[in-house]
Parts: sequence; structure tokens; C-alpha cells
Amino acid sequence: QLQKQPLPLEASILRHALEALPDRSLLFSGNSLAVRFLDAYSGKLDKSITVHGNRGASGIDGNLSTMAGIARACMGGAKVLGILGDLAFFHDLNALALAHDQDMILLLFNNQGGGIFDFLPQQALPEYEACWRTPVPLDHGHIASAFGVDHFQVTDVQAFDEAFAAALRGQGLQLIEIVIDSAQTRELHEAVIAHWLN
Repeated sequence: QLQKQPLPLEASILRHALEALPDRSLLFSGNSLAVRFLDAYSGKLDKSITVHGNRGASGIDGNLSTMAGIARACMGGAKVLGILGDLAFFHDLNALALAHDQDMILLLFNNQGGGIFDFLPQQALPEYEACWRTPVPLDHGHIASAFGVDHFQVTDVQAFDEAFAAALRGQGLQLIEIVIDSAQTRELHEAVIAHWLN
């Protein structure tokens, strides 16, 4: 049934990434929408993937550092894939100095702030943008370049598949920034939930 539903871009990309990921890979998920969409849309895979997470301080701090620590512990024995939102990435930018030379792929869901709050009642408040969503206008390509990290920016599944295939072949940290239309994500996700409930 779910295959017939138009999915949010994040959901489609998660599915494509998990299908392309080799057996016995490691997956690190950030919090908020990342882990919720992973839970809702990952489906069933005929492969073994070890999943890690770290709640962190308020669900936002230290996620990239944790992912780097996990990758260091496995010492290159498995592919390491991470999924983070743009705010969690921003709150742990200094970890790029630790992580830039480690063989990892990071999917950065850039929905311009705390997109999880779009689904909660406070999104109707006049101070919503400044107090809850708190977008941080960053050029992730420039940040990646400053730390010697490969950067891809994509806006659709086809471009993602090409970037992910290149990232699987690459060395060091491979950053794939997925630019998200938050309004479309909310609309499609709510439609999927409504379909499940009917």
C-alpha cells in the first residue's frame, strides 16, 4: 500500500540509501525527524545493518561526534552512514575536524531549521520561526570545503542516487546535503498518516 503513496523526499531517500548500503553496514541516526522518518519509512531489508543513535543534550548536541566515534571504533570494517538534520549538524560543526578523514557518508537533511516543529501546535504562533524553528542560513558547501570534506547537494532522488553511488566509492567523510521543501514534506507525510489510519 505504501508504495502507491507519494512519499516525502526524506522518506524516498532513506529507502534508496538503505537499499544501496552494503550488508553489515553501520547506521547512525540523529533525532527529531531523522529517526522518526527512519522508523516510519525504512521498511524491511534483507541485510544486516547495525543502528546507533545518541539522544544528546536536547536531542541536538554531539551527534556528529558520536557518529565519528562509532566509525573510529569499527576501524573501517564496515560502511558507516549517518542521518542528521541541519540544526544537529550546525550544533556539532567542530566535529568535522575529527571526522573529515574517516570513511563515512553523512546525509544532511536541510529543511532550514527544526522541521519537526512544523507538525506541532506551536507552528501557528507568531514567534514560531524565531523561537522554535530557528533556521541557520549556512552554505554547507563552504563549510565542507573548509574542513576538506567532499560535498554533494541534491534536490531529488535521481541526483541523490548518483551522489550516493559516488560517496560509496569515495574516501573520507562524504557529505550529501538534501535540500528539503518543508511544506511539501509536511503535506505528504500527513497524507501518508491519513492513509494508514483509514
